[in-house]
Amino acid sequence: SIVRVAIATTLCTDALLAEARSLGDQAELKAGDGKSGQECGWATAIDGERALVGAFGDGADGVSGTVYVWQQTAAGWLLDAKLLPPAGASFSGFGQQVDLDGDFALVGARYHDHAGAESGAAFVFSRLSGAWLVEAMLVAADGAPDDEFGLSVAIRGDIAVVGAAG
Repeated sequence: SIVRVAIATTLCTDALLAEARSLGDQAELKAGDGKSGQECGWATAIDGERALVGAFGDGADGVSGTVYVWQQTAAGWLLDAKLLPPAGASFSGFGQQVDLDGDFALVGARYHDHAGAESGAAFVFSRLSGAWLVEAMLVAADGAPDDEFGLSVAIRGDIAVVGAAG
């Protein structure tokens, strides 16, 4: 089998994907809007021919966050989508944690303020007919300030696991 390794630095223009079996099979993933300070590559995930690259310092306000979705095709790696935080998720650290399973993405937003400052949340996205849509916002039932729910995320099938600091 082929093992794929995602390697990224602080700029989306420098994010790389390489197949472990051959360093000659590399692709530089360049988001046209990549810029300094967006913390692109802080979190990465890969499943099959699709990769996520989180940029939690991105967004119109410079801190809302973005997740880039890349798809490998016969022509190479192409930018498939840019996942944005839903309304009300500004300054949330969206994209600081990401995971991917097929047509589902899980994105942490550990500084989201739904239950007080930095209580945290995670967002489930699904790909339907070529478009990525927000399916759900996950929050802790006993959420409290400084919990940072969304500190870590994992998704497999219909099970999502979300970690918290508090």
